[in-house]
Amino acid sequence: MVRYPQITLRLTDGVEGREWPAWVGFSPSIQRPLFGFTGFLQFVTAIFHGDREQVELAVNRLYPGT
Repeated sequence: MVRYPQITLRLTDGVEGREWPAWVGFSPSIQRPLFGFTGFLQFVTAIFHGDREQVELAVNRLYPGT
């Protein structure tokens, strides 16, 4: 069973922060967090640096929050 509550997502680097409302799914069968396109990646441009195990996020024009 998957449950879908609406929550406020908050991201910060300790200096700058962003937040927005999003619907998220919780499932007992998923052991690690998984960010999907709808409600998260649709609002940011993500650059993945696999060799450094880092990701850069920049808010894009679809971002609805503050």
